[in-house]
Amino acid sequence: MQTFVPRHLRARREKIFGPAPSYRLDGNAKARVWAAASAFNRANRVPRQHQGPLTWASLRVLRALLWRFHGADGGGRCFPSYERIAVAAKCCRDSVCVAIAALEEAGLLTWVHRITRVRHRERDLFGHWGSEWRVHRTSNGYRFLDPLEREPGDPKAGALLSTIERAALVARLDTRPSKADWDLWNRDLEARIA
Repeated sequence: MQTFVPRHLRARREKIFGPAPSYRLDGNAKARVWAAASAFNRANRVPRQHQGPLTWASLRVLRALLWRFHGADGGGRCFPSYERIAVAAKCCRDSVCVAIAALEEAGLLTWVHRITRVRHRERDLFGHWGSEWRVHRTSNGYRFLDPLEREPGDPKAGALLSTIERAALVARLDTRPSKADWDLWNRDLEARIA
């Protein structure tokens, strides 16, 4: 039921904290992620929309993350800051934030919030030195979702119908539904609820 609820009323993404996930992708896997982005754009393009749900800025951000930042440390991790992504993708920082949210909604990547603990020494009210730990958020750690490694029942794997496919299915259910239509509706509903 997420698609029928306005975006501002939908459940927010759960915040996950931890180190940057290490996940190696070869050139073929990166090409599959890029092809999945193009296929998502073609499948979900609506009339009067120039490109699709993923704009040019979103695709430039994906290209920068895939081929410039992923695996740059040699360990298969990707954790650049928004500013570095914006410079590499030649867009502004706010466009990077919107693009990453759109890429996650398309099922192409996910991320965790990276944090560091820093010890600060300071004086208290009585002039005594003390130290305390402060937590600083550094950047996000990104993980790309390879289309070949997703399970068939995974909602990010494309088991969910697009809005156009769902509208066509609802129209068929209203007129002359078949058993296959009802099965598809139930699978889609279970994937959206899970």
